[in-house]
Amino acid sequence: MAYEKRSVSTTDGTMTVHITNPDKVDARKPALIVLQEAFGVNHHILNVCKKLADHGYVVLAPELFHRAGDGVVVEYSNFQAARPILGELTNARMIDDMTQTFNLAQSLPFVDASKVGTIGFCMGGFAALLAACHIDLAAAISFYGGGMTQERPGFAFTPFLHDLSSIKCPVFLGFGAEDQSIPPAQIDQIRAQLKQAHVQAQITVYPEAQHGFLCDERASFNPKMADKGWKDIFNWLQQYGRMTL
Repeated sequence: MAYEKRSVSTTDGTMTVHITNPDKVDARKPALIVLQEAFGVNHHILNVCKKLADHGYVVLAPELFHRAGDGVVVEYSNFQAARPILGELTNARMIDDMTQTFNLAQSLPFVDASKVGTIGFCMGGFAALLAACHIDLAAAISFYGGGMTQERPGFAFTPFLHDLSSIKCPVFLGFGAEDQSIPPAQIDQIRAQLKQAHVQAQITVYPEAQHGFLCDERASFNPKMADKGWKDIFNWLQQYGRMTL
């Protein structure tokens, strides 16, 4: 497996993008843009990149916190340290970051430019679906992406529920049944909007799972549901996400 960092230009300066390639790249591969939690491109996110690369995808992880510095990572136990950064990270800034990453992915000689998708978790789950509203993606996967239906105090990014009608690619959304930050009523709103817009969508609510249940470095990690979640991700990518290897 090959790993490298590249830099792209955004309207707010240079952003580092982490790129992880499968062991064997003998033809153009689908690419997934991994979008971080509210803690930066940390050990967990880089492990997610490796997991996806192990399955044959080219993976790019942009540092959405680049405006606060290069390589900014916040400990899971110190969420307060992320608040000033989140207070400056707007929808427009994320769209710009993701567009530049998408353009980079399409330019790579070992990527199939017609098969670039997003996958994100927590804040990145919000971003993954936001990207699908503005970028010509092949697929978008969002896990426990909060803030899509109502504003969150202290966060600069804002709800985009009604923008979901502009999505043209298949989407997969995963939520935890015990996630207090994303109640069932919000999931129902998202489901109804996607259905009304005729977006090809799969929404799965995982029983006994809390916010962050896929992350084995968080207290909310649920091994059983995480295993199911990853199986669902890879099965969906092959069957519905137009991201076949």
